[in-house]
Amino acid sequence: LADTAGGVDPLAVGIDDHLRKLNTTRRIPRADVAQACVQAIECKAALGRSFDMSGSDDGQALGPDGLDTLLQTLKGANCDYSINPPP
Repeated sequence: LADTAGGVDPLAVGIDDHLRKLNTTRRIPRADVAQACVQAIECKAALGRSFDMSGSDDGQALGPDGLDTLLQTLKGANCDYSINPPP
């Protein structure tokens, strides 16, 4: 987590740790995490969804309705927790 301003750094969403394979900064401002949580409350695209979010060189900044836009890049995919079950 970074203590930088929110809504500025490019972010990306992914599933099943696929973001680790990209050339990402992996840093995400605390303000963007908080904003994504607040937006998720009223974002229909976030209902029942599970995803990863990270800083990314190829992403986009999180704007007022940015979570919905970011989630559209997943094309309906969700994380698959059966891949790495808890011990």
